[in-house]
Amino acid sequence: MNNKEIISLRPHHCMCIQFFEGKGYNKEFVNNLSELVRILEETDPVVQLTEGCDDICRCCPENIGGVCRTAEKVSGIDRRCTETAGLEQDGQYRWSVLRDTVREKIISSGNPAQVCLDCCWLEICI
Repeated sequence: MNNKEIISLRPHHCMCIQFFEGKGYNKEFVNNLSELVRILEETDPVVQLTEGCDDICRCCPENIGGVCRTAEKVSGIDRRCTETAGLEQDGQYRWSVLRDTVREKIISSGNPAQVCLDCCWLEICI
């Protein structure tokens, strides 16, 4: 990935990134996410919010041919994330704006459990 590219993220991944501890589904997934976190924090790129698989999902074992195996569940998490944070589903934002908005409106407000109520990684975030 070129640092000047627009990063594609599902809305709820804006929360996941802030709690990333170097753990994940497998080594390829963790390495990809680690590199994305580095790029986001070092370069503050433009992020395109997306409804489907994103730059994190490309190395996820739940990604089956470009479609998340749990698409219905994660779409609900994305919807709750955009609604709670006041984001546009297909909007473009600087990473720092997304990070700070999600931190203020969801994380610091004590809303992760309501947004991510059926996420298998929720225990890391609360």
